Amino acid sequence: MGRGLGLGLMVLLVACSVAHGGQGQPADGRDRWDGVQGLRVNALIEVLPEGQAGPDLCWVSSIDDGVLTCVLERSVNGVRLVFPRSALREVWVIEREHELHIGRWIRIGIEVALFVAGCVGSGVLGGVIVGGIVLGVEEEIAENPIQPRPPRFHRRLIYRASVPASP
Repeated sequence: MGRGLGLGLMVLLVACSVAHGGQGQPADGRDRWDGVQGLRVNALIEVLPEGQAGPDLCWVSSIDDGVLTCVLERSVNGVRLVFPRSALREVWVIEREHELHIGRWIRIGIEVALFVAGCVGSGVLGGVIVGGIVLGVEEEIAENPIQPRPPRFHRRLIYRASVPASP
């Protein structure tokens, strides 16, 4: 019974993934011009035109149904690049990664656990002692904060031209 159920679940999983993959637009950004049209003005993007070896890094200026216009990132005099949709191979948006603050949450969790353990183990006196130590640590951190690391960025594919089917 268990082996048949496992095999059935595996077949169902494969069938669902095939069915999901066949619906609508591909999830990898391929031929999704609506994703490009959804970009905000001044968004930082990488554009890879057809026939060009490397991408152009630029700021979005305007987008319509068939044309993407952007300003080169390091342009002193605002050189604009105009890309017809048919001339684009890929468009990537450059986004700032979210700071998760995981270290801060771990520290707070440890402090709460120590405070609770002090209260349970030694009553009010233990809670006062451990609470005082925790407050001292928090005060020291507030006075001398850890320097934040510089922001990180990542690229996300939002458009890839569909490749015509081979005969």
